[in-house]
Amino acid sequence: MHAKDKLLGPDVVLEDVARRCLGMSGADLANVLNEAAIFSARKKKEQIESEDIFDAIDRIQIGLEKKGSNFSADR
Repeated sequence: MHAKDKLLGPDVVLEDVARRCLGMSGADLANVLNEAAIFSARKKKEQIESEDIFDAIDRIQIGLEKKGSNFSADR
């Protein structure tokens, strides 16, 4: 649904994307694909490739981290 109006490259497998997006809301998925489109456009590509989508997922997931979480190198 969220990829409907996006021009995706032949290497994009939406099932793989869905596996990486477990627990995301519809709005999160829309943000991922919009971010991937931005990454793609910055690289002057005509299609969104898997690399763009997975980079966008990483960026969105990092942005979704709780601010109160503690990060320790000991863990």
